[in-house]
Amino acid sequence: MRLLLPLLATVSLLAVSLTASAPAASAVSTARFAGADRFETSIEVSRNSPHGGVIYLASGLSFPDALSAGPVAAAEGAHLLLTRPDRVDASVITRMQELRPRLVVLVGSEATVHDAVRNQVATALPETHVERVGGRDRVETSLLLLDRLDTLIDLSELW
Repeated sequence: MRLLLPLLATVSLLAVSLTASAPAASAVSTARFAGADRFETSIEVSRNSPHGGVIYLASGLSFPDALSAGPVAAAEGAHLLLTRPDRVDASVITRMQELRPRLVVLVGSEATVHDAVRNQVATALPETHVERVGGRDRVETSLLLLDRLDTLIDLSELW
């Protein structure tokens, strides 16, 4: 018991000092962007992002490709917008036209983002190059996106 009291006192003092040195919650700032649905939310996030000349267009109904594309789009200073598998919503097309990108990257295979989407984008943005990053499955698509990221930054520096 004699040793227990000093030990508890030491632990208490340590806990208080660690808590006191932690940054205040008010030092962290956050912002919330939301739309009527996930497609509109991607537009709102894009409106609050720096303008870049590249748009990544990923399925809004199957999340893995969009999730894999996020870090690549961020590294490239690009926008990430969401589409339906067979068509792009009018509001997303409008946002793409506002951005006037030099490149639109379709994320995922033709099973995920159909060629009808490519055709719709090419018609709406005739001066824009459209390419696809898509593999046999979501894993291969993710690996292809990592290859693209590797060309943007030296991934070896992270290890």
